[in-house]
Amino acid sequence: MGLGKKACQKENKHTNFLETIADDKKSSEAVPLEREVADASVEISSPPRLGFARLKMGKIADIRNRHSTTRLSAVGVSLRRFGAGFNDDAQPVFLGGLFSEEVFKHYDVDRDGLLCAAELGSLLRDHGMCLDYSGASRILELIAGSGARGINAKDFPRSVMHVVEKRRGSGGEAAEVLQCVFGSYDANKSGMLEVPEYTLLLNHLGRRPKKDHEWADQNLLVSSCRRDASPGPLTFQEFVVLARKISTGSY
Repeated sequence: MGLGKKACQKENKHTNFLETIADDKKSSEAVPLEREVADASVEISSPPRLGFARLKMGKIADIRNRHSTTRLSAVGVSLRRFGAGFNDDAQPVFLGGLFSEEVFKHYDVDRDGLLCAAELGSLLRDHGMCLDYSGASRILELIAGSGARGINAKDFPRSVMHVVEKRRGSGGEAAEVLQCVFGSYDANKSGMLEVPEYTLLLNHLGRRPKKDHEWADQNLLVSSCRRDASPGPLTFQEFVVLARKISTGSY
């Protein structure tokens, strides 16, 4: 009986030893998984790495298509730095062309006869530009001159068209301002300025043909901007040629 009891105790010790080894093996295999979960939770909860955490989780942070609906009186985030560029799908809140008297009055919120940086920024952003308050201030100086704090309705159209001469060194902003102008007169969104549309633009710039020879002069002006040198609608590139002619007074 003594020998049988010793053999049984020995067998129980061997069994316990094997179970201990199995438990240790399971614990060692679970450590990397727990560590990965812990690392992931730390990474996701870390604010500076939020975008990367979302990428790992399969939730891409859609910064590119995030457009602010707030006014520019509060400083926002410049979408340009995220590569948003120009918003071709922008829907102006007020139609009639960028240089119309009604549009100027609509954005002159404080009714002081001037568009300040915030008001100009609201106008341009509603017409497709992606910029914040500092960007609007930069555009105001591009249009009205260094140190400008506002621009009046009389100088606004010609000054805006004059940015065609300042495209180099503006980081593409001058071209985007012209794109806002072009889009505001492209009423049917055809991608071209047709006769009624560029006639309205020229009307807002002070050119109002009434007699036959005045209409003929306008046709010659438009034809000189087109690749085929014949009357017809203007593409954006041809509109830029028109803007250059208007800026230099060579028409």
